[in-house]
Order: sequence, then structure tokens, then C-alpha cells
Amino acid sequence: MKHAFHIGTCSWKYPSWHGLVYSDAPHPNYLAEYAQHYDIVEVDQWFWSLFAPDRVVLPQPNVVTEYAAAVPKEFRFAVKLPNALTLTHFHQAARTDPLVPNPHFLSLDVLHGFLDRLAPMRDKLGPLMLQFGYLSVDTMVMKMTVAATTSISEIARATRTTLPDFPWLSHHFRYFDSK
Repeated sequence: MKHAFHIGTCSWKYPSWHGLVYSDAPHPNYLAEYAQHYDIVEVDQWFWSLFAPDRVVLPQPNVVTEYAAAVPKEFRFAVKLPNALTLTHFHQAARTDPLVPNPHFLSLDVLHGFLDRLAPMRDKLGPLMLQFGYLSVDTMVMKMTVAATTSISEIARATRTTLPDFPWLSHHFRYFDSK
């Protein structure tokens, strides 16, 4: 795999960049114009996925397709995986509120569904990132399940073997093969 150095930003949807990154056109395609200056962007909008125990929101297929079509072949998307996978519990309105466990923490089903939605941009995927919430004894004690005590390396190996429809992910897991 060829190593490359990429320059980009977190997101591309900044109206204040008119005249700097974007043209002065009344309704520019921000992503297409961004891709004329940079070759990678972080997509964090799909991170915000966890809304209720029975409600995980995944990317809309038409949006993924639209993003992939807006950029050149060499462009890469650095995608932050959904917080439904990485948060041990739901957000507390107040610090004194009880912790409510997230039933989707490290869920292979959620991961599979998310990766399935990314299929239209598979040839343009760069890093896939996991952003965990602050982990503490209090939050982890609530999640002492097989999934929570399994290492990320084991999750990666299990993911690849349970996702035969995603051979394009194999290069992302080379690190884990050596462990």
C-alpha cells in the first residue's frame, strides 16, 4: 500500500469560506469545490447516531452516493464511525442523572449496517475512526459484557470475518492480522 500525506479539514460545510475555498456562486456544491483544494476530508456528521435505545440513525444511501460523486477518484473520506458504537452510555442531562447503558456499544450489527451504507464511497474511503467517550470505572462497570471486554483487535478480526461482502476493507485490517 502506497503511503501518502493528505491535507484536509474536519467537514467542508462552511458558508464563511466563500471567496476563500468556495467560489462566489450563489449555491456552490461545497464538497465539489472543497475537493479542488484538498484531497481528504473528515466526515463526522454520521458520528451523531445515538438517539434512543431503539433508535440509531445511519447515513442515507443517497447522501453517501452524492458525496462520492462530488469528488475526484483520488479523493479520500476519513469517516468517524457512529457514536452508537463507541459510547458506553447515553448522554446525561445532569451529572447526577443515572447512567443509562447504550445497548449498541461495540455492536457488530451496527457496524455492519454502517459499512453497508458506506458502500457507494468504498473506493474513496480513507481512515475509519472510532471516537470513544470518556471511559471511567463507572461507565465501564456498566458494560462488562463480552463485547466490552473484547479488545478492539478482536472486534476488527470478527468484523472482517462477519463482513464477507466488504472485501475492500481488508487493507484496513492488516495491522490487526499481525497481532
